[in-house]
Amino acid sequence: MFPVLMFQTVVFQLGLTQIKLPRSGWKSPSTLAFWFSWAVCWPCHLAQGVRTPPSPRTGPLRAGTRGMDGSQTQAVLTASTVTAKVSHTFHLSAVAPSNYRFHVEYLQSDIDSKETSSPMLIGEMDSSGSLNAHSLFHLTERIRAKAVFQTQQSQFVTWQFETEYRGSDFTAAVTMANPDVLRESVIMVAHFLQSVSPQLVLGGELVYHRGRAEEGGILTLAGQYSGPNWVATVNAGKGGAHASYYHRANKQIQVGVEFEASTRTQETTFSFGYQMELPEANMTFRGMLDSRCIIGGVLEKRLCPLPATLIMGAFVNHRGDKLQVGLGVNVG
Repeated sequence: MFPVLMFQTVVFQLGLTQIKLPRSGWKSPSTLAFWFSWAVCWPCHLAQGVRTPPSPRTGPLRAGTRGMDGSQTQAVLTASTVTAKVSHTFHLSAVAPSNYRFHVEYLQSDIDSKETSSPMLIGEMDSSGSLNAHSLFHLTERIRAKAVFQTQQSQFVTWQFETEYRGSDFTAAVTMANPDVLRESVIMVAHFLQSVSPQLVLGGELVYHRGRAEEGGILTLAGQYSGPNWVATVNAGKGGAHASYYHRANKQIQVGVEFEASTRTQETTFSFGYQMELPEANMTFRGMLDSRCIIGGVLEKRLCPLPATLIMGAFVNHRGDKLQVGLGVNVG
């Protein structure tokens, strides 16, 4: 099959001041943290343009937005087939180092991967020599293994291995991250998710860290209850508590709220986000505000019949007296 070529160019002309928007959610090597962090960070995802929640078994989900400043140009050239994809990304910026990234994917559906016993592979390398590689193997019908490797130039920064078992109504997994025999350090994560009913899911996670100077563990409990058009989640542990609520009012309007309390930073935050789609006008608007006095909005307008999308965005930090305005064109 001949590859399908696609060329995409994105140009941003932004303001003179830079603000760093709040990063919600929490990072963990386990699927449990990734899954529940989606609903916790829903307001931020709405503002960033993420439309649908991922599967709880699709891998990491990292929330947050990047500060933007100055002029940036990004070009992406992609060649893809049914199972393989290769892309080249060139990023030119007046305020940050320019770079080049080479990305390759070899993907199959879960059914094809189980039948052929072949892995799913994803890899990316940039111009500085940093590598990010993921692999997924289906060992049996219910057991699969993952491996993640990350390097920063010539040094390994992450090597992670995970084994997951999928039952009829539950999921259990064990993850080992950055094992080092010489330094006697390792991070172990065990999590369990149980579907109590079609609407209710409960789970728990235990994180254990061992090093030469410290050793400890953190237990987190979480739950999710789903309705016909809404989802509510809550998780609590030693590090704090998170609660969120997402509601799809109709085909055009979605709203979400999030509450987060951290015992480490002694901070409590509240966020609200919404998304409004206007199919007749080929427009989508996303907005958010939080207790840090940050208000933001992004407007996307499809320029039919041209294969282009006009993007306009602005974020205001009233407490820090900073403004960020952006204008972008996405072609492709």
